[in-house]
Amino acid sequence: MADCDTDEVLLAALAAGVRGYLPLSAPREDFGTAISAVAADGAFLPTDVTRRLFGNFHLVPRQADRPAELRLLSERERQVLLLIGGGRSNREIARSLRLSEATVKSHVSRILAKLKLRDRVHVAQLVWRLGLNSPLHLHQP
Repeated sequence: MADCDTDEVLLAALAAGVRGYLPLSAPREDFGTAISAVAADGAFLPTDVTRRLFGNFHLVPRQADRPAELRLLSERERQVLLLIGGGRSNREIARSLRLSEATVKSHVSRILAKLKLRDRVHVAQLVWRLGLNSPLHLHQP
């Protein structure tokens, strides 16, 4: 199984609006704490994840800074877009996001249609043109 505790996944989750995040390696007791915090309309990030986030704070896009093209896409489509921009195959995207390859193909088709792009190469070019190609986004687990 691919490592799902990457900065890329963390940033995609935060961009999607999650209020709690736990890596698979988190201690068992953190799960109850995280669920309670989020259920009480709060938020939860483990200390090591918070430290990583603040260490890369300059790379986290603000919602208001999101390019118009990205507003056309669902959160999951934005995640797929970034992974395409990072050179990932459908199989790699499926593993990274824990989706089937068929679901990834559907997301790719919708991205192409919504953004009026011909192929994955044009998706990758868009990612680079929009400046979403930081080393953090391109991190390979």
